[in-house]
Amino acid sequence: MRSYLLFFAILVSMSACNSNTSKETVAPVVQKDTTVKSGQPVTVVEKDSIMLKNVELNEKTVLNKKNISALDKSLQKKYSIRKLDSLESDGFNYFIYDTLYSGKKTTALLISRKWPEENIVWLVIYDAAMNLMDQKQVYYDNSEGYLAIETSISNNKVKITTDNIYEESADTKKTVSWFIDANNKLVKK
Repeated sequence: MRSYLLFFAILVSMSACNSNTSKETVAPVVQKDTTVKSGQPVTVVEKDSIMLKNVELNEKTVLNKKNISALDKSLQKKYSIRKLDSLESDGFNYFIYDTLYSGKKTTALLISRKWPEENIVWLVIYDAAMNLMDQKQVYYDNSEGYLAIETSISNNKVKITTDNIYEESADTKKTVSWFIDANNKLVKK
């Protein structure tokens, strides 16, 4: 009799364990393949940085760019042109050359200034309220030709090449790389 009671108690407890009244199910764990297949490009992003649109700024690309309309006074104020350009004047025409990034906390634009004898483009970073956080001149060309600045933005790297013929060193061309950090600042690599 004792063995029947023991058998019956085990059977009842097993039956209670198998009934699933709350209908909870456990999903199987799936292991994701994290290996990099050969031949596939790998994008490397600096910690806490944003991914910028790829752009080449050189004489050919800037001169061929069609600007729709100049920024009026209210838009110049919105984009802090006076802080951006120390030579800001009514005679200059400013344009949004391109949008490199637009997110909830950050906007990165290329803003250009055109003049018959000179072209300038700045990389400008704004916070969510469109306050100017940082800026860097990324293109410069003038009719005198003593200074030229060209930039390549690729894989979130901003490579600025400056060629200054008045530079005292033998090599007048210098390239510096930058990225945007979590504080919306351009940081030299």
